[in-house]
Amino acid sequence: MLDGAERAVVDEVVAAAGRVVVYDPHAVPAALRTEAYAAAVSGSVRDLTGNQLALIPEHCLTRPDIPVEVAGEQLARLLDNPGAWRVVPASHPTSPGFTVLEVEHFHPIVHIELLGRQVILEDRGTTTRYLELAQELERACLPADEGVALVEAVLRSG
Repeated sequence: MLDGAERAVVDEVVAAAGRVVVYDPHAVPAALRTEAYAAAVSGSVRDLTGNQLALIPEHCLTRPDIPVEVAGEQLARLLDNPGAWRVVPASHPTSPGFTVLEVEHFHPIVHIELLGRQVILEDRGTTTRYLELAQELERACLPADEGVALVEAVLRSG
């Protein structure tokens, strides 16, 4: 397990990864958050890199506990980065959050945050289910253009 001081290790792996798939069942993932949204969800903000794909559950686009102006700013941020995210439809069941890190010459690893603690899973027997879940979630996602249209509609209804 990694503690908060070792978060830099995770950030280095993310930077080195050829592809990163992030799924948070409760909120827009940290790399796509505005500061105000992060504060509203008691979360953090991370740098967005070109190798990340966020899988965002549809219900996270319309959280009633987020102030309208904060939600609008957050949705606009998503529209500024249309290739960095996809929407998981509300009809798909939610799962625990995780990040899959695909690093060249290594079996993919999984990063999980558990109540502020950082966990890295490297064992193939442990990571396989997460890799399968990431693929399942990606297959379930709305096509990119439909996700953008959905976010635009939510923003207009704001």
